[in-house]
Amino acid sequence: MTDAGAFNELEQLRFELAAAREHTGKVEIKARAAEAKAARVLASNTDLVARNAHLELMNARMRRGAYGTSSERSRRLLDQLELVYEEAEADAAETEMLAALAAARTTHVCGFGRCRPRIPI
Repeated sequence: MTDAGAFNELEQLRFELAAAREHTGKVEIKARAAEAKAARVLASNTDLVARNAHLELMNARMRRGAYGTSSERSRRLLDQLELVYEEAEADAAETEMLAALAAARTTHVCGFGRCRPRIPI
């Protein structure tokens, strides 16, 4: 192989490597965007679960108020619903934070370079 042929092959490989790196960068950006979207959907779902638990708790409290406190079982159920609601609320807050972190990873901000101030003489 001649020097010119080796040089051409080397240049071709460099070009292919640059193209592969560019493609990898684009795929990585798309993957991060998909991850952020999935995190937002998960946060929305856990928020809906928390709201549902809250509505069930309110319904149980209203039933207890309407029909009285005749049974100890209803108090235990009410306590259990309160625990479920608190757990769902905590899960919703956690997934909301994770969604915000995933969204932050998709945004790319360039750094700011400071220059020395020019003092007039």
